[in-house]
Amino acid sequence: MPPPLILGHEAAGEVVEVGEGVDGFALGDHVVSSFIYMCGKCRFCSAGRPVLCLEQGKAITTLPDGTLRTRDARGAPLNALLGCGVMAEYATVHGDNLVRIDRRSRSTRGAVGCGVTTGVGAVINTAKVTPGSTVAVLAAAASA
Repeated sequence: MPPPLILGHEAAGEVVEVGEGVDGFALGDHVVSSFIYMCGKCRFCSAGRPVLCLEQGKAITTLPDGTLRTRDARGAPLNALLGCGVMAEYATVHGDNLVRIDRRSRSTRGAVGCGVTTGVGAVINTAKVTPGSTVAVLAAAASA
């Protein structure tokens, strides 16, 4: 992927600004991001199966419309992994890549996709941990 690149495709946070034409989100909403893009038009999206979207992967470092809206301190555009780039202090994410979570949880920590399935897959498939085993789990997470 072309540098400069902001990594991160899955995060939790709070909406601090809502772009023009964006519906369904308000300032202060707690959200988790997903890198699954949904064009909303192909046969899979129309059938409610965005994970199979035919447009998936075409915008690997940009927002779905092909634009770069994340900038460095000098104003130069930055690529964002899977259009998310959430390992930055702030991220511009397409509304289709966000899921609102219960505000009452007062939590900005959550995960969908890789944050859960990668860990489960590592335990079951790679480490082949069996019931009754003793294991040590080491992890690192970025937080803002």
